[in-house]
Amino acid sequence: MKFDFRAKVSTPVLSRPGQRENGNTLDGQHPPISFSARGLAYLLPVTYFLLLAVFVTPRLGAQIATGGITGTVKDTSGAVIADSQVSLTNDQTGVVQDTRSTSTGTYVFESVPVGTYTLRVTHPGFQDVLIKNIQVHVQFVLTEDVSLPIGTAQQQVTVSAAAPLLQAESAAYRNND
Repeated sequence: MKFDFRAKVSTPVLSRPGQRENGNTLDGQHPPISFSARGLAYLLPVTYFLLLAVFVTPRLGAQIATGGITGTVKDTSGAVIADSQVSLTNDQTGVVQDTRSTSTGTYVFESVPVGTYTLRVTHPGFQDVLIKNIQVHVQFVLTEDVSLPIGTAQQQVTVSAAAPLLQAESAAYRNND
């Protein structure tokens, strides 16, 4: 028994009371609703995609209450210092984040909550540097480059970070360095 797949798929028509054979209505109601295999074939993937987009994707909130701090660790001659210990301490909560400088001397603290921080940079053979009063603002990455003077670990240099200036053209913060 052979089946012809090219045969036209019949479309069932749902009829309502008071409806004529040709689709016109006697009582002013809407025309009949018809379903086809082709329409269903387009509707199901679109519905599946919309449900997937709503339930699987993470909720994207417009409330980002963090900033960041990045910089480069150098010696007094300007040469980068790799593998320095960099600690960031929240002055209000005392929470400490630690990282190390990369082979290019850079360090990065991402997703830092808004607040006032103290940055401490240490490396054997150099004096420790402490930078206080670093203000982290919402959606702003502050650049704090650090210059380590040669000395012993018992010596410490304390720097007070100046308040960043507001740029009138872009409303972005700028460091005074």
